[in-house]
Amino acid sequence: MKNNWVILKYLFILFCFSSLICPLVYAETPGETIKPGDIHENIYDGMMLSHDIYIMVGERGKIYRSTDAGESWKVMPSGTHQPLFSVSFGDDRNGWISGNGGLILHTKDGGKTWVKQDSSTKKDLLSIHFADARMGAAVGDWGAIVRTENGGGTWEDVSLADDVVLYGVKMIDGMTGYLTGEFGIVFKTEDGGKTWQSLLDERDTSLEPQSLFCLTEDKGTLFFGGMDGKIIYSEDKGQNWVRSRNDLKQSIYGIAVKGNNGWAVGDLGAVLFSTDRGKTWNQVELPLQFKLSWICAVDSMNSDAVSGFAAGSKGLFLKIKNNAMAWK
Repeated sequence: MKNNWVILKYLFILFCFSSLICPLVYAETPGETIKPGDIHENIYDGMMLSHDIYIMVGERGKIYRSTDAGESWKVMPSGTHQPLFSVSFGDDRNGWISGNGGLILHTKDGGKTWVKQDSSTKKDLLSIHFADARMGAAVGDWGAIVRTENGGGTWEDVSLADDVVLYGVKMIDGMTGYLTGEFGIVFKTEDGGKTWQSLLDERDTSLEPQSLFCLTEDKGTLFFGGMDGKIIYSEDKGQNWVRSRNDLKQSIYGIAVKGNNGWAVGDLGAVLFSTDRGKTWNQVELPLQFKLSWICAVDSMNSDAVSGFAAGSKGLFLKIKNNAMAWK
């Protein structure tokens, strides 16, 4: 049975229906420059291309690009009104976005313009990641996995036979990658995504069979986040796993680790911060108005004075600067 993260991602159906009944209160025009407080769409993912250039994607085909570290945002044309779930760049110019119904968009100018690619699937693609400008993979609903070796010029469908929702994928290099999803499954590829082998699933009772929604990697260590505040990590490429210590009960939807410092975000305004490379996490208290919001995008740069941002429902945007989270 699909869990609350899938429900969140399919809320776009309700928004689409409501838009037929009444006009949108907040209209955004492609090319328009707006402030963070003027963004009211749900943000599903985001990333930093540099300390100044940020990209965010979300419902109704929205793509936002900032060149001043999130102080202002330009609405970029996407050519679609479908929800956009994930964004990844292989270098500073080539990027990809995955979305509803097998949608994949590609940019080769750092996110200024986007064109559609043929993904070879109609399944929702909830996560996409590229190791470089050529090797990438996307995963999603109904065991969907598609891969490319030529920057999305062609995509090969290598979906799992099982009816399982896959929430996250990370390609470490041209050959090695990991994915995760329902029931706490973790799969690994060592042939560029052609085949995938299970490392962790519902049979591994020591870590509890809870769905995992997100993953990241830093200097050879893997980090995964999921239901009920679950964060696990592996320092030996997935052979052994340890559950991190934290008191969070909400689900984790996004995680970023750089050096000793890490951030994890999730449901009901959940924010965790780690200073010991993800072994323990402490909760960051946000103002009361954020407690009913979910946060699913987080990215950061630097190992010491970490900078970055987090984003989520109704355009919620939080800055990370000098290892601290700030809001306006």
